[in-house]
Amino acid sequence: MEKVTINKEGARHRPDIVLSLPNKTYMLDVAAPWDNSVEAAEYANTAKRLKYNPILQVATKPTEALGLAFRARGLVCPSTRRAAREIGLQDSDIAWLAARALVGSLICVNRFSKIVTL
Repeated sequence: MEKVTINKEGARHRPDIVLSLPNKTYMLDVAAPWDNSVEAAEYANTAKRLKYNPILQVATKPTEALGLAFRARGLVCPSTRRAAREIGLQDSDIAWLAARALVGSLICVNRFSKIVTL
């Protein structure tokens, strides 16, 4: 998969996933906030979407930025479910992504705790 970096006004934006469909392009940016509250996940989703607003204004075809926030314990916030369904993901796909986000979060915590205790 090719990494896409978009430069706009001195800022570098590199969405985690760029999904190009015939009629629309989606820039997906994933977050895994450690705080397990719905509010933290919703905030992360909003921040991810807003980050790409300058790019959306100059896009040559219909483009939408979507944040996908999977909470640290593998739970999925409502806006992530809506965004995932918008791009055609089923509940099983969302559950799979949430499980991977949980595993990734645990790996990060494990590595960080080893660094701190050394």
